[in-house]
Amino acid sequence: MNICIFGDSITYGAYDPINGGWVNLLRNYFEEKYDDITIYNLGICGEGSNDLLKRFKNEITPRKPDLIILAIGVNDVKHQKEKSIQFDKFEKNINELINQGSQFTKKIIILEITPVDEKLTTPRNISPYNFRENKDIAKCNEILKKIAEKEKIIFGQIPSTFSEKDLYDGLHPNTEGHRKIFEKIRPVIEELIV
Repeated sequence: MNICIFGDSITYGAYDPINGGWVNLLRNYFEEKYDDITIYNLGICGEGSNDLLKRFKNEITPRKPDLIILAIGVNDVKHQKEKSIQFDKFEKNINELINQGSQFTKKIIILEITPVDEKLTTPRNISPYNFRENKDIAKCNEILKKIAEKEKIIFGQIPSTFSEKDLYDGLHPNTEGHRKIFEKIRPVIEELIV
């Protein structure tokens, strides 16, 4: 079974020097328990849904995924000077990613965007003037949940115990934050591979 996990620096595993992030924890767990599972970490730092859409089909075609996990969005809510967040574009991108992914598998999970610590991410009065707010993340999570319900795919929610203490820099999960994401998504994957 091939599992492709797409996302940004959080997917990549940034700021978890002990375990290498939640995707690496998944890979270690499933490779030890099963002989026939390959997990591809396709997270790229700084990437948003626009960027992912540009490479998505080229990444999944040779890997022939049996399961796709989309963990994208925290960079879509990044405010930049004189540029507003394009929620409609985000929704369109996610729908297109699911459309392309469903040509390979019906097993798709959309992962909820993790919250930020606004004391560290908002406001930002120095260049490059980008910041993130939880109200925008909540709006994107509503979009993701609505799409998941419409497409009858899984919406993987971040644990309710996830908090500011699970963040390294206000944005990226620390080792404990990555572990919590792993603990939440692991049983969801196990149900799909049985």
